[in-house]
Amino acid sequence: GTGVGRGIAIPHARLSELTRPMVVLGICKEGIEWDEVDGKPAHLIFLVLTPSPDENDTQLKILARIARAFSDPAAIRELIDADDARAAWSCLRRVLLTRE
Repeated sequence: GTGVGRGIAIPHARLSELTRPMVVLGICKEGIEWDEVDGKPAHLIFLVLTPSPDENDTQLKILARIARAFSDPAAIRELIDADDARAAWSCLRRVLLTRE
């Protein structure tokens, strides 16, 4: 998996069985050891799965979008502190859809 730092890990794979991309988010308030570039534990783990072969480089676009959207420490903290799935989903929609 890819530990990008700032408490975010983005493991990814290409699977021939998939017909469309999938992203799954795991949140661990305590953090998980993840071979992060900054040596800190991961709190947000985005699992990115895309069809194989991926001729449009969809996986790279999704990875970049997540990294860009969560470059703001306040957005990271808000997602980690989300009390439930509804709060997490609200944060994700706002952050992913408004940050270019």
